[in-house]
Amino acid sequence: ILKYRYYLTQNKDNIFLTTNRGEMFFFPKTDVIDKKKISLKKIKTNIETIIGKKYVKDFNLVVKGILIVNQKIYVSYINNNNECFSNAIVEGNLSIEKINFFPFFKLKECKDLFNYATGGNMQNFKNNKILLTVGDYMSYETALKDDPQNKNSYYGKILSIDLTTKNIDILSMGHRNSQGLFYDFKEDIIFSTDHGPQGGDEINIDINPNKNTIKNYGWAISSYG
Repeated sequence: ILKYRYYLTQNKDNIFLTTNRGEMFFFPKTDVIDKKKISLKKIKTNIETIIGKKYVKDFNLVVKGILIVNQKIYVSYINNNNECFSNAIVEGNLSIEKINFFPFFKLKECKDLFNYATGGNMQNFKNNKILLTVGDYMSYETALKDDPQNKNSYYGKILSIDLTTKNIDILSMGHRNSQGLFYDFKEDIIFSTDHGPQGGDEINIDINPNKNTIKNYGWAISSYG
């Protein structure tokens, strides 16, 4: 029985997990293959220092995703800057013993409200980039004129982030809270699942995603929720 919510990623040998409080673990894939009892082994990190120990304790649900690209590991979380919240990512060298994380990316926009519609999932993407989902932070009451339908805002979007330059491109808009995310390298398709407010969940398919053709998935102009 898992006591906490976990986010998972993997490399060739191991499954890596993080809780929504930033505690990190791993276990060998052979445990699954050989049907052994899975025993989570804890990895020492400094992530609590970067995010803020009191903030993690008070808000709890701050970590939103984990991703391995080559020998780097990325953790997505909700940054708190004087009660103004925004999506952010830390980066570290992959290890099963100790990982020292460093700030990698943070949205300059921020919201004075912390809630569940934050997105925060990541996936590896083409051209040395990763994907990041950003929720609407419950801005649906003004969404027709605000974030999800505003190309000048990163909220309610799926973004690509260059791992070298950290440049941001908007690939799609009109999202409420995309938390499921998968990129098919072979077919060049982004699959995402978007939580609706009261039902109306969506599976969105973005074929040949391109910053020059930003696809609009409708929230909050159109919703079955």
